[in-house]
Amino acid sequence: MKKLHLFLFTLSIALLMSFQQASAQCKTFAKKKCIPEMEPYIHDGQINSTLISEGESVELYKTFYEGQDYRVLVCSGDELDSTKVRVRLLDHNRKVLYDNQDHGYSLTWDFIANSTQQVIIEVAVLKLNDEAKDLKTGCVSILVGFLNTDGLTKK
Repeated sequence: MKKLHLFLFTLSIALLMSFQQASAQCKTFAKKKCIPEMEPYIHDGQINSTLISEGESVELYKTFYEGQDYRVLVCSGDELDSTKVRVRLLDHNRKVLYDNQDHGYSLTWDFIANSTQQVIIEVAVLKLNDEAKDLKTGCVSILVGFLNTDGLTKK
């Protein structure tokens, strides 16, 4: 019985460590690949990255302020086909404000906020194959940037 508890404890620690390592790899991926794609927008400093598999979705809640010019950028790792990454922005009533399916699955959207509101950024990796053994998993990062309107330039 003690061996079983020790085995389960060791397995739990190993799984936790592998998840943390994967999360760190996704953040490193976001810093190297995604942040440079924000130009000329200034990244807001928050890196929202996760491992996701085909058929799964994630949501991020973000406040956008009236009159500010924004860029929402979703990056996917090489493991995932970027044409299978669907991005939707929804208002608090879940009304669709933007759907990249209507824009050739573009992973970037630039817009000026019409009002201050909390928006749900929903990212889903579409599953094109129903066989579970063929599902791919990879990093997905959601970044938000804004244009600097005070005349200062980013160095």
